[in-house]
Amino acid sequence: MNKREDLLNALAATLDKTLPTIYNIERVGFVLLTFSFDVESKSGDYVSNANRDDIIKALREVADRLESNEVIGQTIGEA
Repeated sequence: MNKREDLLNALAATLDKTLPTIYNIERVGFVLLTFSFDVESKSGDYVSNANRDDIIKALREVADRLESNEVIGQTIGEA
């Protein structure tokens, strides 16, 4: 593995441990999707604690909700 993969895996381990305490449940599925704002670079990565098929299904569901302007709870940060 390279340094970026090592850091993303460490972040995933932290999220896997921390998110259940936030939601007060035993396990929370997540996918962290990263991308460059420079659309020409086509760079991006993801890390998750779920299997690929479940991630694809979840991303499609979220994309549909976003496109229909459905209200989705969010935490807003600064980029």
